[in-house]
Amino acid sequence: MLISDPLPFVKEFINALDAALKAHRPLGPGLSLAQRSWLGFCLMGILITNTVCWAKFERTSLGRYSLAALSWMFRRTKIPRELLLQLSVQTILQRYGISEGCLGVDDSDKGRSKVTKKIAHVHKLKDKASGGFIRGQNLIFLLLITPKVTIPVGFVIALKYQGEEQYRYLVATDLTWRTLDIVQAYTFRWLVEVFIVDWKAHEGWGALTKQPGEEGSSRSLILSLLVDHCLLLHPDQLARVENKQPAYTVGSLSNRVKVDSLLTIIRELVTANNPVEQLQRLAQQLEELFPLNPSGKHMVDRDMGRLEPTPSLKYKAIA
Repeated sequence: MLISDPLPFVKEFINALDAALKAHRPLGPGLSLAQRSWLGFCLMGILITNTVCWAKFERTSLGRYSLAALSWMFRRTKIPRELLLQLSVQTILQRYGISEGCLGVDDSDKGRSKVTKKIAHVHKLKDKASGGFIRGQNLIFLLLITPKVTIPVGFVIALKYQGEEQYRYLVATDLTWRTLDIVQAYTFRWLVEVFIVDWKAHEGWGALTKQPGEEGSSRSLILSLLVDHCLLLHPDQLARVENKQPAYTVGSLSNRVKVDSLLTIIRELVTANNPVEQLQRLAQQLEELFPLNPSGKHMVDRDMGRLEPTPSLKYKAIA
């Protein structure tokens, strides 16, 4: 799939974040044009490629955004990312008219390479699938479960202190709750599991996320969560929830975004003044960005050696 420009609902989401930021900090700057463009393109890149990978973003944009420029903006631009995540939650609550909900907490592991040294907070984890141990990161998510939608509102990249076997969690108790209400509230934990499955499968961070350092892990994770928020403001999702119908799945919305992005490029081609020339230019860009690479599994132009018996060694076979 390819990206021309961010789709309208993504632009509206970025503009809403900018407006919320200006309202929160009346004397401070909002998002610059470059920051809004970069953020909108990154959200589209995650939806299209299901990764947080600058090289893939560069290819899907047909070279309009370079890997170096995307990486520089990720590292250097002064976007208040944690505040944006908070304001994004506020925007969704206001848009849906949500005033109450239940908080749910659950964790998820992200496996990493055994020898990684640059990715933050990588340590030994118990692998639930195999029963053995792997190296990776442990993420704890805080979700707001409401009568309309479920919203990720926070996260922690969890740590275990030296000598401890269990992670540290914050637990609150209130003995005035009825047992039935406690059991019913506990069932909401299933929705957190559903979110984690969707998030890993469709919102980028479960695949190629190799940004080094503590800021690299945190910032890429915030980008991924902003994608989840952005999809909640997709016009089809808004109409669905406002009509009191079950919300669409993240996977189906992601597929719709991919289709809409492709259709946008096709419309630009067929409505251009010189569609044939534009198509040829597109074909050339695709060939340059997706070259054919030599394979290492074939023996073409390699010496296979002498794969046959040696007459002078027949006596060894007799012996």
